[in-house]
Amino acid sequence: AEDGIRDVERSRGLGDVYKRQEIRNRRSLGEFKPLEWYFSWDIFIRVIKARRHFIRTWRLLSKNKVAKNKLVYRDVDVLKAFRDYFEYYYKMFLPIMALYYELSLKILEDKRPDLIMLTNEYGGFERSLVFTSRLMGIPTLALQHGVISKYHPGYMYLKDEISESEALSSEYVPIPTKTAVYGPYYKWLLTEVSAYPKSSVVVTGASRYDILKFSNEIYDRTEFCKRYNLDVKKKIVLIGTQPFPLEDVRIQFFDNVLLALKKIPNIQIVIKPHPRENSEWHLQRLKELKCNATVLPPKSDTYEALFVCDLYISLTSTTILEAMILDKPVVVVNLFNLPEILPWVKEGAALSVYKSDDLLPTCLLYTSPSPRDLSTSRMPSSA
Repeated sequence: AEDGIRDVERSRGLGDVYKRQEIRNRRSLGEFKPLEWYFSWDIFIRVIKARRHFIRTWRLLSKNKVAKNKLVYRDVDVLKAFRDYFEYYYKMFLPIMALYYELSLKILEDKRPDLIMLTNEYGGFERSLVFTSRLMGIPTLALQHGVISKYHPGYMYLKDEISESEALSSEYVPIPTKTAVYGPYYKWLLTEVSAYPKSSVVVTGASRYDILKFSNEIYDRTEFCKRYNLDVKKKIVLIGTQPFPLEDVRIQFFDNVLLALKKIPNIQIVIKPHPRENSEWHLQRLKELKCNATVLPPKSDTYEALFVCDLYISLTSTTILEAMILDKPVVVVNLFNLPEILPWVKEGAALSVYKSDDLLPTCLLYTSPSPRDLSTSRMPSSA
């Protein structure tokens, strides 16, 4: 937009603060306000002071010989090896966390909610919200929003990192009052492998998947094919992509899968980008690969795409579990020797491909006139 603000209602950024302040003075959004609504000069000044403090602390730390000697692991100078990361945390990340703390405190003072529900409790702002809610005695409820593994940095903690008595201290990680999880396995994972107090985790099931029980009534393959100009009689192979932090991994996954699928006749390739991805990237890769495929809008209905497909291909994602719930065959692509942190392949509920040469024959198992059936592997054990 000409004033530099793309979407005031949906924005969470703090760029061009002064223009947002003008909008705050011009009109009201009623009960629903963006995060910037609570920004003030007082907060601005406190955050600037906090940033100066963190920068001074970093300068002292980086020159302190005692600190340098303590930050040595197996003869490796950790401070030197990760200097850029330390500098980023002190100069950028910690000041941002100070800003989130100030904003969340002001929001809670204004709204005084009886309960805070979270679908992401370990993000920067969300973590601040959990901490400030404890300060004010407001309970928080976190809803499990995806698959959790024993390697998940947002959930896995040592026993001395979480306070059993919910003490507020810099040495402890603030966790929600209650965390609602999908099933007993995830409660075991958080309370036995991680350090969550048993009283803080409750099994409620995955309410987000309740809708999948009625997928036959909600979704229609014919209508989907008509909307995206697909042939309802041909098989649909759905590829789920993600914004991997390593661009090489992202390209290798995408290119190898597409090059294998383009050799299979009479199939239709559909790509579902992650909501945080830009579909222009996929269109450019398709052009370079000279491959035809339908790229869905990043924020289109993932459940609908999974419902209509005949085969789902991904690397690692919660959508794999959703595809299984919809009884779709799944191929997990692992060309990068990554650890398989989830048991889908081990338990026979999905197939994994470790070499690019195996992609074509594996995909043919599910795109042939007589596709392989994985339903028996997904049946609950009778034991």
